Amino acid sequence: MITIVGLNLTSTLATIGLLMGQMSGLRDRLDDLAERVARIEGYLMMSGGFVPLHAEPPPGSEAPPVDPAPDRRQAS
Repeated sequence: MITIVGLNLTSTLATIGLLMGQMSGLRDRLDDLAERVARIEGYLMMSGGFVPLHAEPPPGSEAPPVDPAPDRRQAS
């Protein structure tokens, strides 16, 4: 009984060790990817080729008025 528990514990600890190693490798790869993305964003912003998708107006400024779509029932 003690041998079975010991083997299961050893197997579990080995699996946890392998998973921790994999997580460390993934974290390094994600850090590298984040660094590359930041460099690309910086390059595009400097060259004027990058526009944020959801730009918010600066504080204190008003959003431009939205033109409502014409109502087709009134046009006919």
